[in-house]
Order: sequence, then structure tokens, then C-alpha cells
Amino acid sequence: MNTKGNWMLILALSLISAPLVIMYGFQLIDSVSRPAPGGIIPQEWELTNWRFLWTSIDSARPSIWRVTFNTFVFASATALLVCAFSITAAYALSRLNFPARRFFLAGLIMLHAFPTITLIIAIFIVLQFLGLYDSLMGVILVKAALELPFGIWIMKGFYDSVPGEKNAWRGERPAEEVVDDALGWVGESGFESPLFLWVHLYDAHFPLQAPPEYVERTGNRPYDAEIAYVDDQV
Repeated sequence: MNTKGNWMLILALSLISAPLVIMYGFQLIDSVSRPAPGGIIPQEWELTNWRFLWTSIDSARPSIWRVTFNTFVFASATALLVCAFSITAAYALSRLNFPARRFFLAGLIMLHAFPTITLIIAIFIVLQFLGLYDSLMGVILVKAALELPFGIWIMKGFYDSVPGEKNAWRGERPAEEVVDDALGWVGESGFESPLFLWVHLYDAHFPLQAPPEYVERTGNRPYDAEIAYVDDQV
């Protein structure tokens, strides 16, 4: 798209967004001012609407800072649980061939598609039985359990897309295999422009196990043999 077309697009998007920006602006101004009745021009500036930050407005409600802390704990714990279980479960589903694997995958899709509202009564009974009703831990466990099917499915797709399925998770490999896999991935990806590819070769680290011909060439010096082998591969 040429420069003129870019400016036209930016102008169109700006016109569409302008009403929303103006309304948000007036909302912010209105929160720190007091206009005349029926007017929109601020007559007096004040922070009365923000007093909940430093004082308790309603004794029946908790402090905003406690709510913020609980929200942070809830979001962090939920994300940690979902990631921890999704990463391990998705790896097993992607790399391991175990009985009923297909049924498990189908079950993930069904669980994610199942309406959450239909589980409300069951969730209430389980939380009450476990003594977690009306507690932060109970809400965290419920949210994590409801998000797990989607998290596992997403992570499985990631593992499936990683090249070199046979050797990708074996750990330390000879430089020749690593370089061949890297070049194969570049070829399959179809890059048409120059690119930078970072490849880690482990051979110059213990245990030093260079091919015999390189050990002989360097006078039986294992480290020098590994360096020579890596140089040849690069």
C-alpha cells in the first residue's frame, strides 16, 4: 500500500475512533470535576469520586487495595496452574502414544465446548464438600480447571509444530544432527529473505565425545577434537 493509501486508512480509523476517545476523555474529566447541572464544562475540580482509594466508602465492602491484591493472586495462581499442567499434559498427548489417546483428545474438545453455566450446581456442591466455598483458593481451582482443556489443546498444537519430532527432545545431540535439523527446518519454512538463525551446539561441553577421526587428527586431545568437529559442521 502506498503512502497516500496509508494516510487515508489512518484518517478513516481516526474518524471512527474519535467518538470513543472523546467519550473516554469526558468520562475521565467528569471523574475529577463537578460541572454545572445539565452542563459539560467543569466548574470545580475535585477528587471526591476517587476517595475510595484512601478511605472506606461502604463498611460492607472490602478495601479496593485488598480487592486488587486478591485479583493479582487469583490471576497469577490461575495462570501458573494452567501453564504447569498444560505444558506437561500437552507434551504427553503430542509425543507419547498411549491407550485411549484419541478419546482423551476428543474429551478435551468436549470439555472446552461444554457450557460452564451448566456446571454451576456441581461446582457449588464440590466446593462446599471440600470446604472451599466462598474462598479465594476455591475460585482459583475452579477457574484453572475450566481453562485447562483449552490450555492443553493450545500447547499440544505448539508441540506438534516443533520440527525434528524424533530427536527434538532427546537432549544433547551431535552437531551434525543439530545442523541437519536446523537446515531442514529452514528449507521447510520457505524463507525467501535473509534470516538470522541461532543454533546451540553442545559438543564442546562435557562429556567430550568427538568422532574418532577428529580425536586422532588433534593428537588425542578431546576438547580440540570437539572444536574441530563443530567447526567442520558449521
